[in-house]
Amino acid sequence: MPNLQIEYTPIYALRAQRQNARTHSKRQIRQIADSIERFGFCNPILVDDDLTILAGHGRVAAAQLLNLTTVPTVRLSHLSEADKRAYVIADNRLAEKAGLGSRPAGD
Repeated sequence: MPNLQIEYTPIYALRAQRQNARTHSKRQIRQIADSIERFGFCNPILVDDDLTILAGHGRVAAAQLLNLTTVPTVRLSHLSEADKRAYVIADNRLAEKAGLGSRPAGD
């Protein structure tokens, strides 16, 4: 298991993925910004060694809306190019499968 560390990275240094599968509406960005204002930046942006965003495009957009200059990031240096592509797909698919509502019995 890699030793992950949080770094505070200038927003201007981050690079968006060329083919980001997930899009965020202005309403969603505002909701993320509201959450950051209320609870703090609790979920870091996941990046590769080139500072390309693997997960967290919406959080970066919300940080820009809030005029933040840096965001917490975690570098996933241990992932190969194939692993990065697979992670991005898996992360997006898992988010799509998340539901709303009550928890199942037994949880």
